[in-house]
Amino acid sequence: VRGPLSHGRTWVPPITEEDLELRLGFK
Repeated sequence: VRGPLSHGRTWVPPITEEDLELRLGFK
């Protein structure tokens, strides 16, 4: 299965609206 784990990363849960805003620099 190709995904985050295949790249040696831990699984990241779906981001929340607040996380999305922070990542896009809205705040």
